[in-house]
Amino acid sequence: MGKIIWIASYPKSGNTWMRSFLHNLINADDEPLSINSLNSFIKGESSALLYRQFTDLSPTDLNLEKLAALRPKVHHLLINDKPDNVFVKTHSFLGQSFDVPTITPEVTAGAIYIVRNPLDICISLANHIGKSIDEVIEWMGKDTVGESNEYKVMELWRSWSAHVLSWTKYPQKDIIVVRYEDLQEDKAESFGAVVKSLGLDFPESKIQKAIKFSSFEIMRNQEDKERFKESSPHSRRFFRKGIKGEWKEKLTKDQVDRLVEDHYEQMKLFGYLPDQQS
Repeated sequence: MGKIIWIASYPKSGNTWMRSFLHNLINADDEPLSINSLNSFIKGESSALLYRQFTDLSPTDLNLEKLAALRPKVHHLLINDKPDNVFVKTHSFLGQSFDVPTITPEVTAGAIYIVRNPLDICISLANHIGKSIDEVIEWMGKDTVGESNEYKVMELWRSWSAHVLSWTKYPQKDIIVVRYEDLQEDKAESFGAVVKSLGLDFPESKIQKAIKFSSFEIMRNQEDKERFKESSPHSRRFFRKGIKGEWKEKLTKDQVDRLVEDHYEQMKLFGYLPDQQS
């Protein structure tokens, strides 16, 4: 039986981009695959449909303790009868909730963890969840869970620093850590390194085609033609800008200072302090 390879990240850090790349790499032929076919290939572990297999409670009635009890069952369900490893999306931190692992060890083969500059995340996340940048900066600095609705259960985010630390503190060969900014600056090298680390055997031409098919421009054009199923009701579009360094134009000095104060150690480690060279 196969196991799970997690596509993990704090929200708005490039999870959808990585999933689209892998989807196109493994399944596309001569045309980009629809963004709305992503979930058929890489499911999200917070999907309410999965939890409804084990409870009659609505997603909004599932508190953290009840979710902790159900989560291992959902994770086992994701690999049920699967002969090969499967990719699964998560925004959860790596740790425990009510003494239950947030990522079930016995069904886990590895993970790709994408990390992004919190100075840019706060802008994208504010747009996505319909909050002000100041509210999101506060959220990112404390233990936080994602909102539940009829389609998904709560996600265990924690703070940005705690999330990043949980996945990257102890280097592990089974966890591939990649910066969003590196994916932007050198797509061939960065995506190629992910493919190599996963042990996937694809020619360079196929990798280049998957990079092209999962480009921001193509995904944004697809969203213009058909609403992305993962779009937020708070935002007009999911694929907004997808650039690095937007914070230089959008954030005030006070907002930058607050983020640095809250996340100094992890920002320094990943080259995200304002005075660091990327």
